[in-house]
This record gives sequence, structure tokens and C-alpha cells, in this order.
Amino acid sequence: MGLTAERARELFRYNQKTGSLTWRRNKGRAFAGDEVGCLNGNNQCRTTRVDGKSYLVHRIIWLYVTGKWPRYEIDHKDGNNGNNAWKILRDVPRVLNQQNQRH
Repeated sequence: MGLTAERARELFRYNQKTGSLTWRRNKGRAFAGDEVGCLNGNNQCRTTRVDGKSYLVHRIIWLYVTGKWPRYEIDHKDGNNGNNAWKILRDVPRVLNQQNQRH
């Protein structure tokens, strides 16, 4: 079935201003208040595992805020994949996301 918005809100806290997604309680080596996930390669996106499945943190944030999974890709309007502040995230088709890539 996968992660639901309710489960995401049970596990995490999200600060829309700073873009920080943190754990609500201790989980393995992560402690309550720790930032969720680790950097994923060169693109600086954070990933995490929930209930045995891997997720991009910015997609979890979209689910957390809107209550549904993004339809397309999550674009960071400022071109900084490490910035998950709500005001710079948008759900766009791949072609629009690629136009906003920094080279």
C-alpha cells in the first residue's frame, strides 16, 4: 500500500518555512527532532526508508502537506534540491522540471 498522509504525519514534523522534515520520535539510529533522511548522490535530494520502502523526502513533504502523492515530479523553483521550503516546491511534468535544472 505504501506511505499514507496519516502515517507521514504520525512519523514526522514538517516546518514549511525552513523545509525541515524531522522525526517525531526515535527510530533506529535517528532520534526525535533529527532531520529525516540522508543525501542521495550528486543531486542533493534527501532520501529515507519508511516501513521498508525508500522515498525521496520532498515527495513525502508533498504528501504530508497536500494529503496526496504528487502527480508528477517535485521541482524546487530555486534550483536547490536541498531546499524543501514549501513555497519553492511545485508538482510539474518532467519537461518543466528539467528546464529549471542548474548546470
